[in-house]
Amino acid sequence: MTAEQATQLNNFWYVAAQSIELKSRPLERKINGQTLVLFRDNDDTPHALNARC
Repeated sequence: MTAEQATQLNNFWYVAAQSIELKSRPLERKINGQTLVLFRDNDDTPHALNARC
């Protein structure tokens, strides 16, 4: 895969987790080479952040 092809893959939506999987405890997922942390806050709102730790 070329660098251009890899960059183009970032312009799409990907399923990171099923809703039932998201709890208050963080869930780590790697999508297209990028590590994300997924979780729900106290209001039960889902969030996805870059994992940088």
